Amino acid sequence: MSAIVLSSLLFAACSSSAPPPSTTTTSLTGFAGQDAAAILSQGCAATLASTSLVNDATFRAPAQVGGVKSMHWILSTAANKGTVTYQGGGIVQSVIQPVVSFLKGNQKYWTTNATPPQATTASALANKWVSLNASSGNWKQASALIQLSSLQGLLSNCTAQGTTITKGATATVAGNDVITIKIVNAGVTQLFSIQTSGKHYIVKSTTTGGTSGNETALLSGFNAQKTPSAPTPSTSIDPILAS
Repeated sequence: MSAIVLSSLLFAACSSSAPPPSTTTTSLTGFAGQDAAAILSQGCAATLASTSLVNDATFRAPAQVGGVKSMHWILSTAANKGTVTYQGGGIVQSVIQPVVSFLKGNQKYWTTNATPPQATTASALANKWVSLNASSGNWKQASALIQLSSLQGLLSNCTAQGTTITKGATATVAGNDVITIKIVNAGVTQLFSIQTSGKHYIVKSTTTGGTSGNETALLSGFNAQKTPSAPTPSTSIDPILAS
């Protein structure tokens, strides 16, 4: 279940082993004066080296019907905990762990947004913590949330081939001085804001033209989050879906 592990999944997403994309440069000094590919590589490396962080993301039009509206995640190397809100009112909380994960969704979530939706058992599932074991066929109910929590998609442009990246101006994000890197890939534009001093974390990502809508993600709280724990009480999802 390495999909939830920052040290493995984010490394896979941001490894510098792939050839760097084509770049352009501007006349800046210090860290911000480096080549765009070098800045991006260091930003990815610093971010994946973190043992924990917070990801707050929002999606704007054109968002998918029934798609994600916003999400808040606490990510760590051992477990991820988050709340995802969907267009149309579905809300689900989750604690994602390698062997056993936990979900707590409202009735709208189970009726519309679950993977797959559970209309006939939504009332029995709603508003309670249910556990999912990785060895169960019902583990697929956690798959979409594992993907949302992992940052794999958010940071995939760290090593994407066939992209063009451009170094932009310096700015400030949440009190942090940053340099902006613009990446264009297959009609999708992504802007990474990378800290220019201290640890060169990616602290903001803005994506436009993506299939899930325009996304803004703010990353913070690096190395300062407690490992999420399993909620209690909880009920196995298997007998509920079997009924």
